[in-house]
Amino acid sequence: MIAVFDYDDTVVATQPVYDKAKQVFKHILHCAGIDVDNIVQRLDELDRLRVTYRGLRPERFIESMAITYAILSARNEIPYDPAVDAAIHSLRHLLDVPPEPYPETTEVLKSLQERGHLLVLYSAAGDVEYQRRRIELSGIQGYFHHVVVTATKDSDSFLRLLERIDAIDNPQRVVAVGNSYRSDILPALQCGAKGVLIDRGDWQTPQQGEIDPNVPVLPSLEGLPELISQFSKGK
Repeated sequence: MIAVFDYDDTVVATQPVYDKAKQVFKHILHCAGIDVDNIVQRLDELDRLRVTYRGLRPERFIESMAITYAILSARNEIPYDPAVDAAIHSLRHLLDVPPEPYPETTEVLKSLQERGHLLVLYSAAGDVEYQRRRIELSGIQGYFHHVVVTATKDSDSFLRLLERIDAIDNPQRVVAVGNSYRSDILPALQCGAKGVLIDRGDWQTPQQGEIDPNVPVLPSLEGLPELISQFSKGK
């Protein structure tokens, strides 16, 4: 089998890096006199909207924080302070901290290799070179036969991935592994591959009815080697 892994929040814990930045952002706004409820929620709502046209890049997230500050300062009739804006932009360095692999990641990748499976890392990012550097710094790149970074994840890009790994004529031997059903799993299913959803409980998961009943859902990567072995046996 060929196991195609998502990167962020599948094999490495990226969300905690952003959660820390959000808490520092909240503290900055409180110090600036903006003491309103749901600051982080408002930031998240704005940032999700901006992903569609700014892409998956750290600069977008910093911009979203700055815009959130501008909106909240105006709504609360608090004078806009360039020093606060500068403090927000200074948080960029927090996002450059390499994400840590999950505790089980290395052992799972080793186990899959030992069982003869081919491993592919397939990640989406607005800044491809930045994402490649993050992957190199994580220390897990050596476990993968291919590392592919794409601007978007959809069925067309997954088809190109299948061509690259020489699986276009036999997608049934490919298993996509990721924490996002819409971007990691669904495009793979649309191309004839299998999928395994990793739901650690810290990510926005689709409603139960949206998930294909044939897609296994695991709370971590730990059960993956046995599951993929079952796939390879046709079970």
